[in-house]
Amino acid sequence: MVFVFGILSLLPILTSELYGTVSFVSTYSSTPIYNPQNATLAVAFTTSTSSNYMENTEYWTTATYGALSSGTTLRFFTADTFHVYGPYGGNSSEWSGPSDQDGYAGISLLQNSSGGTVKLFSFTPVTDVNYQGTAMVQTGSMDEYWHTITYGSLAAGSSLLLYTADTFHVYGPYSSGDSWESGVDYGSYTSLTLLNDTSGGSMAVMTLTPLTSVSAVPEPSALSLLAIGLGGLAMMRLRRS
Repeated sequence: MVFVFGILSLLPILTSELYGTVSFVSTYSSTPIYNPQNATLAVAFTTSTSSNYMENTEYWTTATYGALSSGTTLRFFTADTFHVYGPYGGNSSEWSGPSDQDGYAGISLLQNSSGGTVKLFSFTPVTDVNYQGTAMVQTGSMDEYWHTITYGSLAAGSSLLLYTADTFHVYGPYSSGDSWESGVDYGSYTSLTLLNDTSGGSMAVMTLTPLTSVSAVPEPSALSLLAIGLGGLAMMRLRRS
C-alpha cells in the first residue's frame, strides 16, 4: 500500500518530466476606447508656398487630424476648389482623391484611422480645414494584459489551461511556432489545445484581467496509458506483498 501511495505522489513529477513545464511572464498595456460622435470640427493645418515650371504659386497645405472613422470628409476651403491635388505624404493612402464641392475640396476617409497627417496642394490659399462626419472621440481606457507563455515538450492533444477572472475575454494565441486551437472558455479557466507535437516553444495571449496561473495537461490517451501502467505496477506490488 505504501508503494501505491508513493507512485501516486510521484505522478505530478513524472508528468512534468514527460510533458514539459510551463512558465509565463505578464506584460501590461492600456488601449484607448473611442466612441463615435457626429461632429464638424476644426483641423490643425499649415500652408507653405512654392513655384512650378510656369512660375505659378502653389500652396501646399498639411492637415493634422486625430482619430476619425471611415467615411469622414476632410474639407479644404479655398477660392479655386477645382485645382486642388493630392493627397500626398503622411497617411495619404487612407484618403480618396479630392472632390470639387461648393466652397471646398473634400477628401473622404477610406478606413478607420487613429490619426495622422495628409497634404494637398492648390493654386489658391487654403483658408480653413475641418472635417464633417463621425468623429472617434476618446472617452476612456481599457486595460489589456499581454502575456508571454513558454512551454516545454508537449504531445499533440495536450492543453494549456489559463486561469484568469474573465475567461470569456482571452484572445490568442499569437506569435507561436506551433499550431494551437482557439481558446475554449470553461468558466474557471480557458483551455488551448495543441494540434501538433512540439519540443517546446512560446506564445502570446491577451486578456482583460491578469493571468493567475498556467498549467499543462498531457494529451488524454498518453495520460491514460501512464495511469494504467502505474496502476499495473501497483497491483503487481500488492500481489507480491
